[in-house]
Amino acid sequence: MNGLTHFDAEAIRSVVDMATCIEALRSGSRELGELHPRAHVELGPGDDFLMMPGPCPQPGSA
Repeated sequence: MNGLTHFDAEAIRSVVDMATCIEALRSGSRELGELHPRAHVELGPGDDFLMMPGPCPQPGSA
């Protein structure tokens, strides 16, 4: 299984300025489309378990 791709601040700043990055995130958040179902389980005060399934592009590849 491949790890989750991670971009640190330096990698992001090397290709885009922060104002443009923030606006891209803001714009993308407004156009989310269909959301996958999530589960939220309260474990105690300020302690939650959040689970969100991720789509798999090829069934059986995960």
